[in-house]
Amino acid sequence: MILTLDIGNSTMKIIAYTHQDDVIFERSSKTYKEPDELFYQEFFQDLKRLYNYQPDLIIVSSVVPKITKTIIQQLEATYQV
Repeated sequence: MILTLDIGNSTMKIIAYTHQDDVIFERSSKTYKEPDELFYQEFFQDLKRLYNYQPDLIIVSSVVPKITKTIIQQLEATYQV
């Protein structure tokens, strides 16, 4: 499974795909521009529980460098990638 995150100034778009390019789910969330580790930890854990998936590839695109590192750290912690 492939998980993509497009982090914009106002919204973050998350899409999960199969390796055959089928969309498993799409979600949008407000982008919180402060590097709030607890928020992003809970956000990704909730997604994992809700959709019961484990990506083997995560692609992150971000125009908000202030939070990019925090999001990547929480993705690594949640999905062990």
